[in-house]
Parts: sequence; structure tokens; C-alpha cells
Amino acid sequence: MTERKTNFDLLRIIACLMVILLHTAALKIYYYSHLEVEWKIMNIYDSLVRSAVPIFFMISGAFILGKQNFDFKKFFKKNILKIIIFYIFWSLFYMVDTLDIYTIIHSPLKAINIFIDSKYHLWFIRTLIGIYLIIPFIKSITKLDDKYIKYYLLLFLIFTVFKRTLIDLFPSKFILNRLFDLFDIPFFSYVGYYILGYYIMNKDTSKLKIRYIAPLFLITVIISSTITYFTYKDGSLTYPLYNNFSITTFIESILLFIIFKNIKIKNKKINKIIPKIASLTLGVYAMHIFILELLTIKIPKGGYLLTHYSLFMIPLLTFTIFIICSIITLIIKKIPILKKYIV
Repeated sequence: MTERKTNFDLLRIIACLMVILLHTAALKIYYYSHLEVEWKIMNIYDSLVRSAVPIFFMISGAFILGKQNFDFKKFFKKNILKIIIFYIFWSLFYMVDTLDIYTIIHSPLKAINIFIDSKYHLWFIRTLIGIYLIIPFIKSITKLDDKYIKYYLLLFLIFTVFKRTLIDLFPSKFILNRLFDLFDIPFFSYVGYYILGYYIMNKDTSKLKIRYIAPLFLITVIISSTITYFTYKDGSLTYPLYNNFSITTFIESILLFIIFKNIKIKNKKINKIIPKIASLTLGVYAMHIFILELLTIKIPKGGYLLTHYSLFMIPLLTFTIFIICSIITLIIKKIPILKKYIV
């Protein structure tokens, strides 16, 4: 059985900070030309943390698929029902945040549509629910011989990662898009990252030294931000390589996962603190957009510092949001019923 390890709790915290940083950096990037300094700063930050969501899926896959005595009925009651209630609560929360009470009462269809669409970052929870529901089928893949898992990951690389990267870099190549559509294979998407996390977790990566992998991670970030700079067209709502399935994001996710897999945390105090902070990350993820918008949009001139001093303000705002959300989550965890389902 795969046991929870402090180094992966630390990675969960880092991934949570990365998500907040990503949304903070992306908040104002569309306001600038790619020739402006602020755009370049935001682009670098965005490229640095693109692997955040894949990392979440990889951690979940590594531990859930790694359980030997897996009871789906127990998993359904403990995990799936909880995450469904969690999703419903936060979708309702953001519906009320988006609309006033008068509109909700007098325009119920509008309210229902906003509830169904939910806030943009909650797509992750929807996807996680979908993966949870097919866990028995995913586990059947991991029980196969190692060569079949490699074969699955190869198909994931070709028909998801390469496909997404080529289409993003060459969007006008209609023939390329048609070719991939004709030979499209289902059952990949984020399931691929889920199985990838399990696969790497069960491989010996001790020979892959952090001092070699960390520079490779930074080189990949530089490549990603550079290609984005030279291929982005002002006014476009899509960014090349700003995709969870781009080749650079794929590589960054693998490298970061291996780095933290190989980290050894020996300090006993830190080993006690990290799991406690990691237990707050789901609540932090759910509410961070609300706090981000509160600080940068709803408060008058709240976004001024973000757009004029982005080099310092983006990381500062990221840590501020994380701390605020963590405190709120800690308070909610003191409330018996709420702590079980909404954080």
C-alpha cells in the first residue's frame, strides 16, 4: 500500500501556490501587448507554474491507484460523495457571488446556468469526480504488465500531448487538425496524468539527481515562455503552450514530480507542520478565486499595484491569498458539519 509521504504533501502545497500564482498572473495579461515588460513578466510566471494542475492529478493517481486493497464502495462513500457535495456547495457559493439575490429570485434560469457552468477554476473538481467514477477501470490498467502501462502512456503522449502542442503551435494547419480528429483515441485526457503519477511513483528514480533535474525544469520553463512570446498574437485569447497538455507542461510535470519524489525531509517539526498545511489545500483551492477577485477587482483600484509592479506584486499577492484562504479554511474546519464537506 502506498502511504502518504511528507514530500508529496509539500508538493501539494507548492502546486496549490502555483495555481494561485497562475490565476494571479493571468488576471491582467490580456491587457498588455506581448512587447510590454508587464506582459513578459506575467508570461514568465505563467510558464513557471503551468504544471500545477497536472501535478494535482499525478499525486492523486500515485496514491489512489497505489492502494492494494482498494474498496470502491468505501471509496464512493468517503471520497466521491464528499467531492460531489463540495462541488455543489462551491458552485452555489460562486453563483450567489456572481448574481445578487434579486436576480437569483427573478431570473432563476440565469442563476441555474451560472450554477451549472460554475466558476472557471472548479472544472478541476468536475474532472476529478469523473476520474473517481471510473477508478475501477483505471486500476485495471495499472494491474497489467509494465509494458502495457508504457504503451498506454505512449498513446497518451502521442494523441494528447503531441496533438495539443501541434494544434496550439500551428492552429491554421487544417489538415493536421483533421488528421488527429480521424485518429482520435478516447480515454486519455487527465486520466493520462493520473496513470503517469502512479507509474513514476512505482519506478526507481533515485539515480535522477535533483541537481540535474532542477536545471532541466528551468530550461523547459524558459523554452515555454520564449516560444509563447514569439508565437503569440496580440488580442488572441489563446496562448501557445499555455495548455495542460502541451509538451512543455508535460515535461515540467514529470520533472517536478520526480524532484519532490526524491526529496528527503528529515526535520521532525517540518514533518509535522507540512501535512497540516497540506490538509488545507482543497479549501484554499476552492476559495482562492473569490479572494483574488476581492483584492484585485471588487476593491476600488485593487488591481493597480498588480498591473504596475507585477514582478513583486504577483508572488506577494499569491502568498497573501494563500494565507487568507488557509486561515478561513482552518476556521471552517472547526465547524463539525462544514469541515467534512466544504473544505
